[in-house]
Amino acid sequence: RIADLQVCIELPSHQADVSAITPRTLPGDFSRNSPMNPELPGLASLSFSVIEHELVMPFAIAGGSMEVARSVITTAELTDGTTGIGESSPFPAVTGETVESTLEVLRKLKDEIFRQTAADAFSFVTSGQLAADFPGAPAARCGLEIALLDARLRAKKQSLSDWMQPVQATHTTDITLPVCPIEDALVFVDDASSKGF
Repeated sequence: RIADLQVCIELPSHQADVSAITPRTLPGDFSRNSPMNPELPGLASLSFSVIEHELVMPFAIAGGSMEVARSVITTAELTDGTTGIGESSPFPAVTGETVESTLEVLRKLKDEIFRQTAADAFSFVTSGQLAADFPGAPAARCGLEIALLDARLRAKKQSLSDWMQPVQATHTTDITLPVCPIEDALVFVDDASSKGF
């Protein structure tokens, strides 16, 4: 089910001592416990689809607004048939990305990934090189990385919380209050409050 409202979550800056979380596999770690371990099933296919849905109310910030949310869903299928999905949600007012530019980057990444061995493909996606090669495409990178991570975790019968156990038990989040008439803003705040924010 696609949420009617996109919620931006900001986590506090990472200030924890990483040595305190040694049992956890950190992102980019290719140890036996990592879902990116190349011994797991390789990548068989990648596909992309565009979805859109009308928002309950327009989402507006100082840089721009949207009434319809458009995203690209990346589906990664592994050689054992396991699939994972990731979402790229470009917002031109924030990063300059569009659905069209995101699809273009994802198609380039797909070509690059399938020129490599299965093990190298996962290494390429989780390395810093991807960000260096495509610095202006964080939404595309995010959707691809999440699809591959989701597929690999499913192949291991794990959830994201199994792999990335929290350093702290609770997180403080915020919701971006859109630019709108005060009456609409108050309704938005009441609704968010009733949901625990």
